[in-house]
Amino acid sequence: MREISLIIPVYRDKEALIKLLMHLRNAAYNEHLDIIVVQADESFDFSQKAALKLKVLNSHKASRALQMNLGAAEARGEILYFVHADALPPLSLVEDINLAIDKGYLMGGYRLKFDPNAILLNLNAYMSRFQTFYSGGGDQTLYIPKKVFSEHGGYDNNFCIMEDFEFVHRLKKKYGYYIIPKEVIVSSRKYRCNNYFLVNYTNYRVFQMYKKGIASEIIKAYYYAALSREK
Repeated sequence: MREISLIIPVYRDKEALIKLLMHLRNAAYNEHLDIIVVQADESFDFSQKAALKLKVLNSHKASRALQMNLGAAEARGEILYFVHADALPPLSLVEDINLAIDKGYLMGGYRLKFDPNAILLNLNAYMSRFQTFYSGGGDQTLYIPKKVFSEHGGYDNNFCIMEDFEFVHRLKKKYGYYIIPKEVIVSSRKYRCNNYFLVNYTNYRVFQMYKKGIASEIIKAYYYAALSREK
């Protein structure tokens, strides 16, 4: 069983991070998990970290691309697995990812399931099982061999948003993108704080801007101006 370095970029995600770390304690084969938290605000108390193999790194900047690259540089696992703090991957993740790589699927993630769920969100979750231009977002999590990640320069630090899609789209033609037929549970908070149709429309606009090559700073400004953030 290959060791997996599970990398979590964190910024003001204390409650979600606690929930994720408690969840990972119950993961099957978690002795093969090397967990790396890369925090940008240095505000979290890791006094309980002895319960898991956990390394904590500090980033001088709140940037997922930068934080995930920092984590990857310190990873000792043969496989990297990037997870947002508000996502809960299946407890079978170690076995799932090792099996996918054994089958030749070198890059991929999971289907989505929203919590709390809603009828309209079932459509978004259902679409996550198919290969589309929208596949590969950070919510789906991402696994990839460390060697492949390093050979392609990791995430582009110039992207302050959409760094996950840029990376996957850059490597997809060569390695493909495999969707493991299980679900990662992700928070639906942005849908709770905003209209469902507004969120989907905003996401659509963001993708159009990204495809046109508009600077990520402009895309990020539009995104956060369009959607409320949970207080």
